[in-house]
Amino acid sequence: MEKNKGWIKTECSRFSWAVMAVALCAVPSVWADINITEDEPGDLIVESGTTVNLYADVLGPFGITVEPDSYLNIYSGNVTGSLGILVLSPTNENQEKPVVTVYGTGFEDSYGSISATQWTPAGGSDTLTGTYGEEDGGGSINLLFFSDIPINLQPPAPEDPAVLILQLIITVADLNLHHGIDNSLDSKLDAALNALDDLKANNDVAAINTLQAFINSVEAQSGNKIPVEDANNLIAETQYIIDLLNA
Repeated sequence: MEKNKGWIKTECSRFSWAVMAVALCAVPSVWADINITEDEPGDLIVESGTTVNLYADVLGPFGITVEPDSYLNIYSGNVTGSLGILVLSPTNENQEKPVVTVYGTGFEDSYGSISATQWTPAGGSDTLTGTYGEEDGGGSINLLFFSDIPINLQPPAPEDPAVLILQLIITVADLNLHHGIDNSLDSKLDAALNALDDLKANNDVAAINTLQAFINSVEAQSGNKIPVEDANNLIAETQYIIDLLNA
């Protein structure tokens, strides 16, 4: 599954936010909904016509640029290194303001706690803090925004089974299993993901059945081609997704 279409890693080693605001490379719009579920190095540009859902850290050194006519949803993860999220205002009447939403609790800026559902950095730049508020305790929000556009602040969103399946695909890849086993497990997870994307009725049932087949395959290889501890973790994570779909 192609994960990085719709956002760009910049190649520059040094540039200022001011230059970045006025000298971004021209890129074609790509209508896409992108889930970033593993740590990504380098800067990200959220292109016009793109929705980016951030579930992982972005490892600096600069941050994220959000173009007009785009959406950035930050569910978890921080921009690390030299923090920064630059939200660009429209340059003509045909463009819409970008929409940036942070999901968490206990929001604060340099002036204190924030109770409103929209927040604009005072003077055009300020650091937003708080907690992402996931069930495992969440992570600390520490995002330096450069923006004259209000940022939406929302409570933690329900976990998305599709994103959890994407994360499970990454977990399987990281285990470096035998090629045949890896392909077999990947095909089942891809099928479950496709079932969730299907707008037909009973798509959740099809996804659950495929995830159960994934569990059966892992159980069959536990202690053989898949270490027992890894197998148990895969089974637990998959069962959690099934429980979400059954809820």
